[in-house]
Amino acid sequence: MGEARLLWEIGPGGADVRALRTKLGLDSAYVSRLLHSLEGHRLVRVRMLEPLTGKQRASLVAAVAEVDRLVRKAPALTRGSHAIAALPGALPSTASNSASAKRASSSIH
Repeated sequence: MGEARLLWEIGPGGADVRALRTKLGLDSAYVSRLLHSLEGHRLVRVRMLEPLTGKQRASLVAAVAEVDRLVRKAPALTRGSHAIAALPGALPSTASNSASAKRASSSIH
């Protein structure tokens, strides 16, 4: 699927990025690359629909600080073709963190 199809799906009225990904069954990284290319040609503009609230921002900052702390605490990882095992329980899954991430949605115009 190329840029032309994505542009056609966006249409003149714009579209929600998440809805486009779902409708077209595309990976978010692929859609992101397509949108970046379309933005470069000045055919679309991607913007945030809902900015984070103060509470969501604080939650995000705390989550990033926790990830940073865990990464610094983790033993040195090997380089090269060796697989890196996930640290069990390293990233706590909380409803508030996932809700904060889901509210940051994008729209295309």
